[in-house]
Amino acid sequence: MQHEPLVSVVMPTYNRPYFLRERSIPSVLQQTYTNWELIVVGDGPEDNSIRDAVESVHDDRVRYSEIVRPNYSGLSAQHLWHIAGAAARNHALDLALGEIICPLDDDDEFLPHHLEDCVRALREFPYDVVYGPVVLRNLENGREKVDSVPQAVVDSNIIYHSSVAFAKRLMHLRYPCDGAEPDDFSLWKLMHAAGARFGRLSKPQSVSYGETPNTRYRLSVPSMPDPGSAFEANVRDIVESCWLSNSGPYCRRFEAAISDYVGVPVVSAPSGDSALMLAFAALSEKVGRRERREVIMPSYTHPSTVNSLLWNGFEPVFCDVDEATLCVTSKIVEPLLGRDVVAILSVYAHGNPCDVASLEELAKQSDVALIGDASAAFGAGIGNHRAGSFGDMEVFSFSGTKVLTTGEGGAICCGNGEYQEIVVRLGRYGITENYECQSKGLNGKLAELPAALGLANLENLEECLRMRRRAAERYRSQLSGINGFRLQQPFSSLASSSEKDFPLICDSPESARGLVSRLDAYRVDTRPYYRPLHSMRPFAHFRRGDLTTTDRLSDAVVCIPLYNKIRDELMDMIVGIIREHQTRPDANPTVSFAGDPVPVVQATD
Repeated sequence: MQHEPLVSVVMPTYNRPYFLRERSIPSVLQQTYTNWELIVVGDGPEDNSIRDAVESVHDDRVRYSEIVRPNYSGLSAQHLWHIAGAAARNHALDLALGEIICPLDDDDEFLPHHLEDCVRALREFPYDVVYGPVVLRNLENGREKVDSVPQAVVDSNIIYHSSVAFAKRLMHLRYPCDGAEPDDFSLWKLMHAAGARFGRLSKPQSVSYGETPNTRYRLSVPSMPDPGSAFEANVRDIVESCWLSNSGPYCRRFEAAISDYVGVPVVSAPSGDSALMLAFAALSEKVGRRERREVIMPSYTHPSTVNSLLWNGFEPVFCDVDEATLCVTSKIVEPLLGRDVVAILSVYAHGNPCDVASLEELAKQSDVALIGDASAAFGAGIGNHRAGSFGDMEVFSFSGTKVLTTGEGGAICCGNGEYQEIVVRLGRYGITENYECQSKGLNGKLAELPAALGLANLENLEECLRMRRRAAERYRSQLSGINGFRLQQPFSSLASSSEKDFPLICDSPESARGLVSRLDAYRVDTRPYYRPLHSMRPFAHFRRGDLTTTDRLSDAVVCIPLYNKIRDELMDMIVGIIREHQTRPDANPTVSFAGDPVPVVQATD
């Protein structure tokens, strides 16, 4: 029987234990060739989670070692990419006992036949180095393709690291740590210069997820019409008509469609910001130059909300939010009402509806306007009433992160019909039909191309909402029972969110920073979205109420990826990373957000 050489699989890891457990190590365990050893080297790990992931395998062929992280300070992002892992790989080579070396990155997978193919090729052919195609898998869209590499190419960085195997006689050549080029590409060039013979394998050898420093799992991915949809014909129609703006046919159709969906008159705008600006400009004109210029609004919102007040001469009075819904309530607002207050501004936080009925009643009793920043909430509703239909005016945004997108765009929904004419005039430079300027104004027109995109996407709105809500429910189900954070809640079983964002409300800012750092190691984008406005320098001097909950929320909210067509595989990966991080032994929950003391239960694996 022919001798079966030992294969040393060498792998650096970068504080990504989930990938070790779910990708790289299982792919080695599943090899058809079984005479191997796996050496995993931690590059200055943050905690014991890497060691724990390796030791949990309980296989004598798998061992773990650590190095002190090299001094990366002062390096550019490109140089850091080029040298990260080189020292760890070289340390693994020092420990390797095999006759054949197979590198593996912690975010890649070997296909089951990889080691067998490499051993056979290095045995039967006069090669020193072999490499092969890889399967490129995109978790955002689910597409896969095989990327083949030309024969014996070492003059460009196109050989995939985790498809390579080389003979032990080349082990004296080490990964360069100078950062001039990617360390693996530099090594292949050193081998080629030393006379190594390169051979190409015909079958794909590994799976790469495209996780380079330039690849991110995006927080939000806009939904676009399918190829061949009516949108393409509409674009041709717009081009042929040469009618790009000025209340063209697509803009009018889009406004009519949104009005029909919401149930009140609608005026479109070029952005959510301009829609908010126009709404408060209309309020300013309607109330005139009276003494009342205060607007009660939550501090927990986007700066666009308060900016729309300030540009129109109003002053915010910052109020708190409910800790469960993250929205304002009439109970929170009522103590702040006074003779200088002209309006209540509610915010559908992350697309979640407020208890608008109680706010409407409070506004009516207090003789103030009720305006809703529903920028994130198109498609949300309460019972049979949709967001946009409440109060005097409610405003939508149709930017690329929203459930319904026009690229950039917005709308003012006029629940109080008295505002419609004012909003239309102000958004048309303040001029009337005879081109006479009657008041101040601005260019608030939505162009034809974004309107056509909005119409095309509106055709799929219900399906997009269904997919988004199913994804949010999948998150809720899988995140249930994990300590260290809580989830946003509806104020009533009748309320349905647009699920624009999926916020995790962490126990503390420190906990949030730790979670963000861990997700960033896996190149998963996160964002707080709303940071308390009253703590920001431009707004710190304005009147405020008790902001206890908002202060608790400061820097403690982490939004994770959610969009219309997010795939289960990507969501499961994100949940797995979060669970791995939150249930590590040193993850100690801190205080609860609830008003009454709640026992803290230590999480365990």
